Amino acid sequence: MGEYAERYTPHSFMDGIKALLLDVDGTILDTREYIYQATEHAFAENSLPVPTRDLMAKAAGKSFDEYVFFLAGRRDFDPLPVQTSHRVFQLERLDLSAPFPGALETLTELKKRGYKIATITNRGRTTGKATLDHAGISHLLDVSLFSEDAPELKPSPVPLNMALERMRLVPEEAVMVGDADIDIEAGKRAGMKTIRATYGFHFDSESVEADADIGNIRELLNIFK
Repeated sequence: MGEYAERYTPHSFMDGIKALLLDVDGTILDTREYIYQATEHAFAENSLPVPTRDLMAKAAGKSFDEYVFFLAGRRDFDPLPVQTSHRVFQLERLDLSAPFPGALETLTELKKRGYKIATITNRGRTTGKATLDHAGISHLLDVSLFSEDAPELKPSPVPLNMALERMRLVPEEAVMVGDADIDIEAGKRAGMKTIRATYGFHFDSESVEADADIGNIRELLNIFK
């Protein structure tokens, strides 16, 4: 159960929690090949040097503009053609995105236990919704926010606060679950408890400490009875 068992009893950790806010990429969905292959295709199609996958992993979670600029190592070009190639590839290859083992079952069980569930992602709605639909998860979500839905992206707490407002909850009633520092920072800035998914993209860059860690998504069922 990661570090959860060492730091919290089940009762103390879940006291008052009514909702889980989850990141998508690297937390609910394994989108590594989905993102890597789309990026490789988009950069090659637009005659840009194809970045390494290690660099792509470090850029995951950035806004789409910043993702392209970061990987290109420069900003003196229009990122739209690259983004269009990237998006078209992803819409044609939804098979490259899949829920992590146990994700669908875990979220289904959490709903049965009475928890509200929201997803907060910096990815755009077009591909974000398509992958959640493809995974059979969208119907379980009380709120789903994409990059277009908020004036600021994670690590800003703004999208998290928007989700809370829509669910009529306060920060003390929610927990933010994500694999990246931006997820944990956003949760802390919003005044929520936080859980890091150590199996995601950012397993090797944990500079912001979460309240608890999970090694797979099924461990949420041990925390939230």
